[in-house]
Amino acid sequence: MSKNSRRWAEFRLAVVGHLLVCELGRGQLEAELKSLSAKKWNHPISGQPAVFGYMTIQRWYYIARNNPEDRLCALSTTRSDAGNPWSLTNEVRAYLTMQAKKHNSWSYQRHHQVLLRTMRERGWGHPPSYKTVNRYLQSISSSPDVASNVQIVKLQGLVGHLRRTLIVQSTVTRLLKVAEPRPKTVGSTLKFIRLGPYEKSYVLSRLQNYKTAGGSLPNFCAGVGISTGSIERWAAAYARYGVAGLYARKRRKFLNRTSAQETKARILEIFHNQPRTYGINRASWTGESLADALHRTFRIKISLSTVIRHLRRAGFKMRRAKQVLTSPDPDYREKVETLLRTLQTLRETEMLFFVDLR
Repeated sequence: MSKNSRRWAEFRLAVVGHLLVCELGRGQLEAELKSLSAKKWNHPISGQPAVFGYMTIQRWYYIARNNPEDRLCALSTTRSDAGNPWSLTNEVRAYLTMQAKKHNSWSYQRHHQVLLRTMRERGWGHPPSYKTVNRYLQSISSSPDVASNVQIVKLQGLVGHLRRTLIVQSTVTRLLKVAEPRPKTVGSTLKFIRLGPYEKSYVLSRLQNYKTAGGSLPNFCAGVGISTGSIERWAAAYARYGVAGLYARKRRKFLNRTSAQETKARILEIFHNQPRTYGINRASWTGESLADALHRTFRIKISLSTVIRHLRRAGFKMRRAKQVLTSPDPDYREKVETLLRTLQTLRETEMLFFVDLR
């Protein structure tokens, strides 16, 4: 042990020695360590007044308590990170200050992660710990520059909120002037309004302004009372066809019930006959072959899914034939061998007649 190491060991033991021999109650150790960290001590090497932090004195205490046999030797050891400067350099301080002003909503952990990545990229040396960065950011949070920047960001957020609110209110006011709501409706007014193509185009333009002000589509839809799906459908139609795509679509005209019943009756008529009757070389019907036969016979063209739907409503189902590769007969193998032997012994003038009784 060198001379300086022994001085340090004796000094550390003198600082925490009384804590090792006295009886401490619950919570008293923390109070004692804080009291020791607030005192000024004579440096063991230079003799100048010095102050040691709470964590440093706490580390000395636990080293001495965990090594009762040779406390001086344990307290004389040098830390593994000795020689690494933990104080922030001027360039790191300037970078953290700039980063805190620019991103005041970041957490301390994110500030620390971004700093570590930047220091690795720029080769700024050994990175500081999270607690060091945390202490520095807390110290500059009360500075005038950072405080004023935070106030500016809050004011900008308030202005954006007011602007979004005005966009929603003005949109609702204009739409209520140009459209007439349906009678006897309950709920949001615009939800039951029939909007024309130009009103829909106006809503899409106001949505764009709302997003520019920092808003989102769900918030805008909740404010104006129009569903998200409707506005997304309008936006897709406008992007593809322009204003022409915003006109109300006409309802599809379905065939009347009488012609559907006639089609169903004709399908059942064909279904109860063999496919060969209609020139189809099959042993059983399929949806495609039924539709083909219906078109050939009655000039009615429908899809195979419609044919199957008519059959199911009539109580019929179309299933595939089950293919069985082996017989369930337990004597199947013996019978096959007997049949093969018989076939092999047949003469040219003889024929085989086989009947399966199962």
